[in-house]
Amino acid sequence: MSQQELYGNWLCPPPSPGKRLVRQTGIYLLAGGPAHASHFRSGSPDSFSNEEDYDDVSLSEMGDQMQKRLPAYKDNTDIASQRSKEGTDLQMSEELKVLNYNHSERLMNVVQDLADARIERKRLQSDMNKSYKELSDLTASICNALPEPIKCAAGWKKFGKTCYYFSNTTTNWMGAKQFCTGQSSYLVIVNNDNEQAFLKDCNKQKRTYWLGLSDAVEEGKWQWVDNSPYSVSFWNSGEPNIQGEEEDCVKMRSTGTWADSECSQPNYWICEKTWIC
Repeated sequence: MSQQELYGNWLCPPPSPGKRLVRQTGIYLLAGGPAHASHFRSGSPDSFSNEEDYDDVSLSEMGDQMQKRLPAYKDNTDIASQRSKEGTDLQMSEELKVLNYNHSERLMNVVQDLADARIERKRLQSDMNKSYKELSDLTASICNALPEPIKCAAGWKKFGKTCYYFSNTTTNWMGAKQFCTGQSSYLVIVNNDNEQAFLKDCNKQKRTYWLGLSDAVEEGKWQWVDNSPYSVSFWNSGEPNIQGEEEDCVKMRSTGTWADSECSQPNYWICEKTWIC
């Protein structure tokens, strides 16, 4: 490629030795004759009145070239961005795989630990049942050797394997219930005819006693204080009469029959608990 020099703001081949450039009607002429038509360039520097006009056009041409290059640059940027995104997605996918694997492994460990805990619980339950039976057998042996009077505390009466306390004062149903609880017992629960007959025979003074029966939780649904089944009853004729929603508690009359009553009424009470043995 022939050497080129910058004349003014225009890049062109240097003139031959002994010749000079002459501006003429916007065309560079070599001394000795006009330039060939192929040497003519429209919009050449000489087509402008001064160098500032030429600079503006030169910048405009550069801007056009940049505009032409922008799509390719943008495409390259989009490709790079897409590749970066694909790389990020791949990395995230790999991380998710690792997390899923770790989660599955931990879940399997938890399931195994739970199974082991259930086996251990069954073993402990079996050991406890065995120990409880051994203790019960030992307690029964000791109780059989004890004199009869000491199987219930002083002031309590024995019937079967149960001890009963008959109060000498009166209080409302809740107060009676709380007293029995404080004595590690509960308001008396009548389970059969024999127990009912025992309670009636012990009432020598013809008192009215609170029983551990009420429908305070749900009207008309009678329930013992220990939630045991309500299977037998000895209601007086016409009882329970449910004359009002306030009659939620049950008392045993001097005759031994039962009646519903307001829980706030004062009555004697009977506590019940298993004997010492």
